[in-house]
Amino acid sequence: MKKLILPIFLFSVCYGQVNNVTTNIRLAAGNSPGQLMRLVNGVFSNSDNIAPYSQAATNLWLEFGFFSPTIVTQITWNQAIAKYSGDFKVQGSKDEITWVDLSGNVQLGSTTPQKISFNNSTPYSYYRLLGVAGIIVSVYWWEVQFTTPTSIPLPPPPTDTTINSLIRRIANEEILKQDSLIFRSGTLFDTLIISKNPKVKYKIEKL
Repeated sequence: MKKLILPIFLFSVCYGQVNNVTTNIRLAAGNSPGQLMRLVNGVFSNSDNIAPYSQAATNLWLEFGFFSPTIVTQITWNQAIAKYSGDFKVQGSKDEITWVDLSGNVQLGSTTPQKISFNNSTPYSYYRLLGVAGIIVSVYWWEVQFTTPTSIPLPPPPTDTTINSLIRRIANEEILKQDSLIFRSGTLFDTLIISKNPKVKYKIEKL
């Protein structure tokens, strides 16, 4: 008997899967590109942050490189206070050359934490937030989280081993081969006749 296994999807926030963070956004004094990994270390604090200068957001980006291609379906942006910081969209890439739009334009920083969800079934090695409009304000960036779907198969459904189910299954498999089928119980007191004759569906006889 074939078993049908249907997948369900759980979602997990991944830490430690990003191995590189780069940007062309000009950072405020005291902040350096070497500190960008603070955004993916799981620490939410003003003492573990990145702060940019105020600047136009268009064509500026914040890029995250993963150890291996990963499916991401949501990015959560965390900053010190809820303050508009430009319009951005999420993109994915396998080679840092060709980028695919994954989300529409989002007003970054309008809430905190801010969840940016999108449909994606492709594992990419790189994800980035690309500025498309507005002004990036000088506010502490705390943390960027990535949500990845984890596929877990459901256990197989329980098997019905009752005699009625067994008879029904055998009948369905064998009725096409014969005009009728006869089943007798182990006690030989009852007989079940199943016929292809449309006028006779089931017939129970006593021996």
